Amino acid sequence: MSYDVLTNKKSGLDYLHINRGSKTAICILHGYGASMGDLYGLSDMIKLEKDVDWYFPNGFLDISMGMGASSRAWFPIDVTVLETAMARGEHRDFSKNYSDEFDKALQVMQVFLDDLIINKYDKIILGGFSQG
Repeated sequence: MSYDVLTNKKSGLDYLHINRGSKTAICILHGYGASMGDLYGLSDMIKLEKDVDWYFPNGFLDISMGMGASSRAWFPIDVTVLETAMARGEHRDFSKNYSDEFDKALQVMQVFLDDLIINKYDKIILGGFSQG
């Protein structure tokens, strides 16, 4: 799949955009260890009654996934704790782990949404996967 990466100057976020001239926008945030391109195909897979514009921003944290692979995140997580819980078949509740990085993710996304989306659309649908 081929696409052009755009950069929002105010938020600093890179993003992918599908402009279909709609007054409705859908903005999808990827999960931990993924990137903006991972969910891009949803725009073709999700069949809607009318065309919408799509936005796929990239998490601003660069993380290493091992073996030279690099990916993105919105805020850091304790991967060791998560992997240990998964190996034991336990649920790990991260909802109370509030951090400065989480605050920054909220602020950066607010700037992104305000600058690119809010004044252009009648309706905005915001979604995400994992930490997105």
